[in-house]
Amino acid sequence: FEQLLDLDPDNAPALNYLGYILADKGIRLTDALHFIQKALKIRPNSGPYIDSLGWVYFRLGRYEEAREQIEKALELIKVDPVIYEHLGDIYYKLGKNEILSLKLDNQSDEKEEAKFIKRFFKEWQGIKNKFGEILTCIEKSWEKKAEKKEKGYLG
Repeated sequence: FEQLLDLDPDNAPALNYLGYILADKGIRLTDALHFIQKALKIRPNSGPYIDSLGWVYFRLGRYEEAREQIEKALELIKVDPVIYEHLGDIYYKLGKNEILSLKLDNQSDEKEEAKFIKRFFKEWQGIKNKFGEILTCIEKSWEKKAEKKEKGYLG
C-alpha cells in the first residue's frame, strides 16, 4: 500500500486501509492516525473511514474520542458487526477505566455510587439496543445466505 501511495498519495481507500491495518495490529499508530486523517480530508463523511479513526484512537488509548467517532460511524452505516464490535471494546475500556477512577470502596458516599450506577445503567440500555441491531443484521445475513443456497448457482 505504501508503494501505491507513493504513486497516488491521495488515494483515500489505500490511505484508510493502510491506516486501519496498522491500527488493528497496534503498530505505527502515529502513521496510522496520519493516513486515516488524510483519507478523511478527502472523504469526510465516509462511515468506514470514521470507524478507522475511532479504532486508531482506541489503540492509542483515547477511548472517549474513539467512542465519539465509532458512534458517528454507526449513524452513517447503521448495521456493521465490526463497528459494533469496536464499540463494545470501547465501552468495556471506558467502563473499566471509570471503575478504576472512582475506586468505589467503603469511604465513597452513596450519591457518588448512585450517579455511577445510573450512568452505567443508561450505557447498558444503549448496549442492549445496539446488540439487538447486531442480531437483526446477522439474521438478515443468514437469511440471504440461505436464499442463495436454495437458488443454487443459476439462481
